[in-house]
Amino acid sequence: MAKMAVPHDTFDGLGPEQKAASMLNTMFTFVALRVVLSQLGPGGEGGDLPPTPDYLWLRQFLEEHPLRNGNEWLAEMMAQDHWGQMLGLRILEVREAFCDEDFDWQLCQQLTAQQVRHANLALLRQHAARSFGGALGAAGGGDTADGGEQPGS
Repeated sequence: MAKMAVPHDTFDGLGPEQKAASMLNTMFTFVALRVVLSQLGPGGEGGDLPPTPDYLWLRQFLEEHPLRNGNEWLAEMMAQDHWGQMLGLRILEVREAFCDEDFDWQLCQQLTAQQVRHANLALLRQHAARSFGGALGAAGGGDTADGGEQPGS
């Protein structure tokens, strides 16, 4: 079966898979950030240990530089002082390990297809209820399928 022709300007010249890869890259950066924060964060066995200095530095950096694009965010972090360079390298390593070893690509594909099918079905049902419910409501006394009244009733 022939593939659909997606217009080249849809994602600023990127193909849909390239755009999805870019979005996943940012998500993987966020996951890696959260993993590193949890590793550095306050706690210990009793939960009473104070946060580490690198945890505090990373939280402060995140507050000042919200993560919108994973690569740009990491480049900005790694352009900082020693803390940013070391933490940036750690996040790079965790991000790559998550991508290569932990992310379930097959499950992602299955869930995405399942969500598209379920969302399409729900939207088609809503559309049918509006289309046919409105016609039925007009014939049956002025109420629409969503409980509102028809204009002029």
